[in-house]
Amino acid sequence: MNLHLLLFSTFLAWAAALPAEQTTASQNFTGYLPIVLGFHGGPAFYFLSFPADGNTYYTNSDMSVNLVDGNGVDALRYCNFQTTGAKALTGMQAGVNSTTFAVGPPQPIISVNCRPTAFPGTCLPLYGLCEWCGGSTGGCFTSSCCNGYCAATRCRPF
Repeated sequence: MNLHLLLFSTFLAWAAALPAEQTTASQNFTGYLPIVLGFHGGPAFYFLSFPADGNTYYTNSDMSVNLVDGNGVDALRYCNFQTTGAKALTGMQAGVNSTTFAVGPPQPIISVNCRPTAFPGTCLPLYGLCEWCGGSTGGCFTSSCCNGYCAATRCRPF
């Protein structure tokens, strides 16, 4: 009987010494919000699709753009647009929550990056970009990290 008790207590001690199962960011992170922007220049247009992960995406187009359609995303507020010259980005109607805005004067958009945004109800992965600055409102935004905290612009483990 004592041998069984000794083996059982040894098993319990061994099991307690094992590291507890940890939830990793990849188990909670379901992906970045997809962005599809429409760039319009008169009758011509093109689309650019990319994840809202804070990285810069190049348009690879020299078309002069006068309208940008966020397709449901408030790109004017949550994205930065690099152009070939000085620009004014303005919403289509004051006080109306539209995702289309004007570029003045019309000019090529070189690149765009948008605030890191995970799918609704989720969080950002470890080492993902969690601090982003820009957009029409200016200032910096901090997003939620899955299993860690935001430090030096990245999600860091606890």
